[in-house]
Amino acid sequence: MTRKKSVAITLPASLTIANVEALHEQLQAPEYEKKVQFDASNVEVVDTAGLQLLLAVQRRLSANGGIIDWKAGSDALGQAIKAAGLQDVIVT
Repeated sequence: MTRKKSVAITLPASLTIANVEALHEQLQAPEYEKKVQFDASNVEVVDTAGLQLLLAVQRRLSANGGIIDWKAGSDALGQAIKAAGLQDVIVT
């Protein structure tokens, strides 16, 4: 069995439409197809674009047999996920 290499990403304090495009482009690289480790401990602000990015990454990884590994979460991210009703979909 091949072990999946984890690529670590520290999410920005502001996971909003203002900055998710650059993160989205980064996550399209081949090294992010199997396992991504997110550190969300710095996240203070999240909008729907930020949640949409996380959901898209999770779906792409799942389609490729990959996973998201959450190194750390944040209260702001957890609250945004819950407010959007995605707590059963995006599990931090």
